[in-house]
Amino acid sequence: MDNSRLVDNPPFSGPFETTFSHLCASIDSPNRSPRGGAMSSTWGRWLGAGIGAVLAAGGLSVQPAAAGAPVGESGDPVDGGVVRGSVDQAHSPRLPIELTSGNVRKGNKNGRLEGIDVASHQHPGGAGINWRLVARGYRFVGVKATEGRYYANPHRLRDQNGARGAGMYAFAYHFAVPNDSGGAAQAKYFLDHAGYRADGKTLNPVLDIEWNPYASSDHTNACYGFTRKRMIWWIRGFVREVERRTGRTATIYTAAGWWNECTGGTSAFAGSPLWVAAISDRPTLPTGWSRWQIWQHGQRTVRGITAVTDVNWLNGGEHELAALAKG
Repeated sequence: MDNSRLVDNPPFSGPFETTFSHLCASIDSPNRSPRGGAMSSTWGRWLGAGIGAVLAAGGLSVQPAAAGAPVGESGDPVDGGVVRGSVDQAHSPRLPIELTSGNVRKGNKNGRLEGIDVASHQHPGGAGINWRLVARGYRFVGVKATEGRYYANPHRLRDQNGARGAGMYAFAYHFAVPNDSGGAAQAKYFLDHAGYRADGKTLNPVLDIEWNPYASSDHTNACYGFTRKRMIWWIRGFVREVERRTGRTATIYTAAGWWNECTGGTSAFAGSPLWVAAISDRPTLPTGWSRWQIWQHGQRTVRGITAVTDVNWLNGGEHELAALAKG
């Protein structure tokens, strides 16, 4: 493993919840952190030094980034010359913008089981999650484990273990950045950090493939500068590596708009379970699938979690959820 590319524990996480309007405003501002806002380099250095001195005086230490890993002033990893300021977010900041053109979902869940997905953003200032409270209303959780080959969520294992300990099902997902490295290489990095185990309480590993959050900084586009053929090849490399390592078929998280644009609506992965993002009255499926397994339908405040959290429905009940965990 190339440890110089791993930022396992960013030195500081944003203590404030990102508002939707702030998030939108920051998308095309590569020098602005989605979690905070512009900060002068001088003030940032003084603030960091002050916090470090206070913690040291109290017998505590600041958790550094991995040795040799470059970080920006915000503490976010810098990879390929791009500040990866969305690593703490569950999904691309472009996702809610792309998906709000339809009617926001209001209907009931028709007896379906509900779950959530989380990232380090759900731990503002290092806040924990009370999984026993969460488990009172939700049956499963997806945890963002990794992004590209440069970031691993420091809460990924604790969140999965906490959820399973509270009686929930859990799974890890990888946020793909195809123009960072190959599909198989990112799958390997993901599985090296995801904590996957075939224990009857863990769902398939997941590939999250969607809008490029760094397009304005890496000067490509929503499809990471890839042709459709190249994108399909990249996804195939990831899926094959997951199957080789785990014996399981990777679930694919995506949205119809991105999939149809960036893969041409390929049906090459119709055998993979689909986790679809659709903030609308009913999910629009990407071309190639006739059924969704999980539907991310919106966000809300969840008891036990400090930050607003994504919510999802399972296409079925307890029997279907248990079957998913068994593969």
